[in-house]
Parts: sequence; C-alpha cells; structure tokens
Amino acid sequence: MSEQHSNRSQDKKRHLIERYLTKLTQEDPQLYYSSTDEIARVILTMIKQHSLQLDIEEQLLANHMTLSEVEMLLSFHDHSAHHPKSHPE
Repeated sequence: MSEQHSNRSQDKKRHLIERYLTKLTQEDPQLYYSSTDEIARVILTMIKQHSLQLDIEEQLLANHMTLSEVEMLLSFHDHSAHHPKSHPE
C-alpha cells in the first residue's frame, strides 16, 4: 500500500512540475535550451513562491520537494512536447 501511495505522490509531483514547466516555457521559450538543473531551480522557486495558491495536498508535496527530486522528474519528462520545432507542420 505504501508503494501505491509513493507512486501516487510521484505522479502528483510530476503533474505539478509539468504545470509549472508549461507555464515557464510559455513565458520564456529560450529556457528550453537551459540545463536541467537550471530549469529545476527556476521551477522549484516558482512552486515555493506560489505554494499558497496550491491546494492543500500540493502544498504538502511542494513543502517537501527537493531540487534533486525536481531534476530527476524533469529528466524523465519529454521536453519535446514543449519544443516549438518538434511538431511537424
């Protein structure tokens, strides 16, 4: 049961990070070319700054989120979904 809870938490964290990644790449498309650790730092900072706007469960996840965890989740994320040149016309 704890493995299911852990997987669910990871999924929720991934979803939270992806929301902020989408917002970030819309605001600054050049960030796509930045390193994973740089993007992770910006995303973690944004999440912490906006934590009061998150629902309670997301706040709890955000409070315990670490930079290395954000980097790891980003490394498994398909960045091509956010890259403007990756979609054929």
